[in-house]
Amino acid sequence: MNRRVFLTTAAMTPILASAFESVRAQTAGARLLYVGTYTNNAQASRGIYAWRFDASTGKVTSLGRGFRYPPYWSPDSRKVAFIDQAMRIRIFDTATNRATEIDQSPDWISHPGLESFRMQWSPDSRWLTYARSTKAGNSAVFLYDTRSAKLHQATTGYLNDTQPTFEPEGKYLIYASDREFDPVYGSFDNTWTYPNPTKLIAVPLRRDVKSPLAARNDDENAALDTAAKKEEPKKPEEKKPEEKPAEKPLPPVDATKTHEFRP
Repeated sequence: MNRRVFLTTAAMTPILASAFESVRAQTAGARLLYVGTYTNNAQASRGIYAWRFDASTGKVTSLGRGFRYPPYWSPDSRKVAFIDQAMRIRIFDTATNRATEIDQSPDWISHPGLESFRMQWSPDSRWLTYARSTKAGNSAVFLYDTRSAKLHQATTGYLNDTQPTFEPEGKYLIYASDREFDPVYGSFDNTWTYPNPTKLIAVPLRRDVKSPLAARNDDENAALDTAAKKEEPKKPEEKKPEEKPAEKPLPPVDATKTHEFRP
């Protein structure tokens, strides 16, 4: 889908942003981020650029030459994260008007892989998480702290870990991990396969947060049982049916006597 967006400033001639390929425009208050090629009246397109446009002031800030993929805005709308054609992950801060490179994938990522590259912010806009390949060959989960400007590798990369996401309250980091090894012998391949290795993992992010799968004590507690019994409402006593007096047995019949029956 092609889009055309005109940006006008006092210091620049009108810029025509055209030939957008999978272009995203994200809104953060009065700020917009546009990604695409551009041309103007004086010269032809030089490449693919990205701009930060403040609709309230009309100021346009170029992020330089290069192709940027879908941006991910922080919940407070102050920062935006994106990856470019060189597999460099950057965070653009709207307050300082600077883009900081925080990481780069050691392995080449194709265009479809960069288009589907996922990142997510924590609810407080402090942390950014994503998964990328490692030297071990598998993907690992990474966390970037914007407050201390430090990158942390959350998983070792021994197993393939992908799709990290923050729980809505920020208590857990949830991601998919290929760690279930239950082989099934194929009817056509004549070999063993592992068809369903992926499991969901939930990691507590604070020491005071308990694991959702923590073991529970199932020992019986007499005090708790007694208290529970006291709280139980008493059931009304059921009335027993009145007992009928036992019927007297009939006298035995004397078979030696002759009885005459008359109609």
